Amino acid sequence: MSVLEMVREEEARRGAAVPDARDLRRHRQDLKSALVERLGLATIASMLSADDVTQARSALSVTCNAIINTGGYEGLSQEEVASLVRQVTDEICGLGPIQPLLEDEGVSEIMINGCDALFYERGGEVFSTPAVFDSPEQIMIVVDRILAPLGRRLDRSCPIVNARLANGDRVNAVADPVAIGGPVVTIRRFSNRITSLDTLVGLGSLPAWYAQLLRWAVRTRRGIAVAGGTGSGKTTLLNAMTGVVPVKEGHIFLRNEEITNQKSHIISQKKVAHVPEGRKIFSELTIEENLRIGAYNLYKEKEKIERLLEMNYELFPILAERRKQLGGTLSGGEQQMLAIARGLMSEPEVVLLDEPSLGIAPIVVEKIFEFIVKINKMGKTIFLVEQNANLALETASYVYVLETGRVVNQNKSEILLQDDTIQKVYLGL
Repeated sequence: MSVLEMVREEEARRGAAVPDARDLRRHRQDLKSALVERLGLATIASMLSADDVTQARSALSVTCNAIINTGGYEGLSQEEVASLVRQVTDEICGLGPIQPLLEDEGVSEIMINGCDALFYERGGEVFSTPAVFDSPEQIMIVVDRILAPLGRRLDRSCPIVNARLANGDRVNAVADPVAIGGPVVTIRRFSNRITSLDTLVGLGSLPAWYAQLLRWAVRTRRGIAVAGGTGSGKTTLLNAMTGVVPVKEGHIFLRNEEITNQKSHIISQKKVAHVPEGRKIFSELTIEENLRIGAYNLYKEKEKIERLLEMNYELFPILAERRKQLGGTLSGGEQQMLAIARGLMSEPEVVLLDEPSLGIAPIVVEKIFEFIVKINKMGKTIFLVEQNANLALETASYVYVLETGRVVNQNKSEILLQDDTIQKVYLGL
């Protein structure tokens, strides 16, 4: 039984409405061809280059309806005509069959499992949709439109992509030759409910003793890990600590000094380095140029910058060997090393690491975490956010477990490692 058949069977068991099986694929292809013939590719491209894509979508819809009225679509109902026009304009102006799902705030995940199998999650349940892709090539075009703004690509030379979109959503895509049955894509969407630290405080994620414990950890140079699943609030916590998102309630202290809602560059000057999720290196700059940017707070101290460069090259020898290589040409693991080294160039006392294992091969992840342990032994406090619970527990001295923005448990790592309930329910071990 295929995945589509299993989902449809489960929908029938739940009594969910079964999607209309009528396939508009032939009509869609005919309408798209007629639209291109009437307007021309140059005109359509010009319309799409304008700032207001909504206006282009409206103009294309008018032309599509005019073509339909000339004949050849008499067997379609009014609803089917509207759906057909929407499908064509979505393909030209948006992301094809998944565009309506992206616009639906109730959809928490979108899954593409080939041309004829498109699913979405709503309220914890998976549903199928009658929308289909014309070909694997169309799926690849949609993926390319998603990844292009991030400077990423999906092709035979890079068949696996794990990326975070500008709005916080996470996309995972696999293509040929890894996905032998055609491209497979998932887009995990995150609720806007957790957007700032005050929301986390309101949910009870930061109890009264939290600030005091952080001060203790910094003074004693402890390594702290925050573990939890996707969407639990880990990245939001780090962003609040470094001024990326506003804090409307509650307080953040660093060495007895309140830093709540201070600008990110001011917090950085207080010897705090934030290595963000997804690495965020400058792909068009060389390794050494990326590192020197990390020392912008020390721009007057030339000798210190040179010492910090040598320290990082000694810690990460591969960066020394490739110091003139562009950052964008590095592997995922090498880019993560560069991101960490760039953070160390500011000579921090506290290093915040957000998902350092994300999108990196397991053998390279082990090496990255060896470096993290070395950095901690250099006398720097490590505040680690990590989905890989095994690594978090093995690396940190103290661990917090988050679930939907709330601290559900916290203890020394060696104690949590022995807690079967925590491992099974919250950490998935």
